[in-house]
Amino acid sequence: MKKAILALVLVFIFVLSSCYGITHDDYNRGVTEYYRLVGELDRLIGEIDGVIQELAAMRAGIHIAPASADVPYGFDAVPRAEYTYSFSSAHGGMMITGFTGSAQNPAVLDNVPVTAIGNGAFRNLPITSVHIPETVIHIGSDAFSNTGLEGVVLPPRLQSVGNNAFAGTNITELIIPGSMTEIPTGSFRNMPYLESVTVSYGVRRIAEGAFNSNPALYRVILPESVTEIGAQAFQQAHNLRYINIPHGITEIAHSTFLQTTNLRKLIIPESITVIGLSAFFQSGLTEVIIPATVGLIVDNAFAEMPYLRSFTIKSAETVISPGAFRNNRALETAILPDGMVNIPESMFRGAISLSDINLPNTVIEIGVQAFNDTPSLTSIHLPHGLERIENMAFSGSGLTEITIPATVTFIGSNAFGANANLTRVYFEGNAPEMVGQVFWNHHPGLVIVHYADAEGFTNPWNGVPTMIRERQ
Repeated sequence: MKKAILALVLVFIFVLSSCYGITHDDYNRGVTEYYRLVGELDRLIGEIDGVIQELAAMRAGIHIAPASADVPYGFDAVPRAEYTYSFSSAHGGMMITGFTGSAQNPAVLDNVPVTAIGNGAFRNLPITSVHIPETVIHIGSDAFSNTGLEGVVLPPRLQSVGNNAFAGTNITELIIPGSMTEIPTGSFRNMPYLESVTVSYGVRRIAEGAFNSNPALYRVILPESVTEIGAQAFQQAHNLRYINIPHGITEIAHSTFLQTTNLRKLIIPESITVIGLSAFFQSGLTEVIIPATVGLIVDNAFAEMPYLRSFTIKSAETVISPGAFRNNRALETAILPDGMVNIPESMFRGAISLSDINLPNTVIEIGVQAFNDTPSLTSIHLPHGLERIENMAFSGSGLTEITIPATVTFIGSNAFGANANLTRVYFEGNAPEMVGQVFWNHHPGLVIVHYADAEGFTNPWNGVPTMIRERQ
């Protein structure tokens, strides 16, 4: 409307100049006057707009600050008695920076240009609920941390949330909008009543410790847009029963699911290449299948899992660090891949229920303490081609007898120590190199049996009586 009026004024000046013989200089002066009028009209319209805003605000009990160089007119409209505030140029509107009222349920008002809630704005306050307007695009670090907040609806345009923004609140359910590309460090941690989290499509990253130490968390739904889950993201979510790992994830970072003691089932997708330190330490999984895409399993990744009964490793190329599966006391069996050459250090240590294990024919080394403290393991077939049995490999096992292939050239200290039920050890070849007391604290009836033409044996040998047998 304003532009139409000004255009008519310009046409009117042109017509006058044509009809009454106004000179070119007069015409130019008229145009100059026109632009002066444009500026004046803009100013008047701005004042009228301001008056309208002020009248509306007075009716709603809202204070509107005058214009200044730093704060555009009308952009910091807030109830002065309850809020502190400032203009945020980064977020294109007003930022709530604090709350000074005494009400249990403060309202962040709609119909005002609130676009951000500042760092620590409501931290440690005894509020139980809050309404965040849809105009808000940023919530700062610790904005609502350690409040009594019981519920919140995150606005659909929200773009960013600061570290620990809602940490320590009493919220029970969360829906993360897809307008957020990242859920930052600790933003929703230490929330004792949080039960359900739904992350909308569009979120790409869940940062370190984002949902750490939420003991009541029961269900988490993640979209396929998520490509990274940070370390300790769901650590100590003791009640977690359901969570999916999106197929764009390539690494399960350290301690991601540590002490998720009620998590019974989880599918590890074929996109995963690394499973980090203590990733599932003391989790409640009953079965684990490691896809062939996994190249590395780091220390303690699947250690001390009280309900794990079986695991399967699909690829011989997977590097398994020492202790990755240690102290799984409910473990009964494991399926190892053909082509595997090494049973890693402490792989089955403390698997007191392990009773069935088939070693691939390609295994050439059994690592330090690989089967240490496995009292239910009464028998095992060692493959022809095995070369080394390292220190304490079968110490404390339940073996009653065992046959050592002729290919074995080294047996380490205490490899068969404290085998209370071991009464026969059959050697198919020459006496291997031994270090220390291989049969320390053995059964009093233990006998070593070897062929008559085998070299290197004496009687006793390594402190154990020997017996000769004939070849068939």
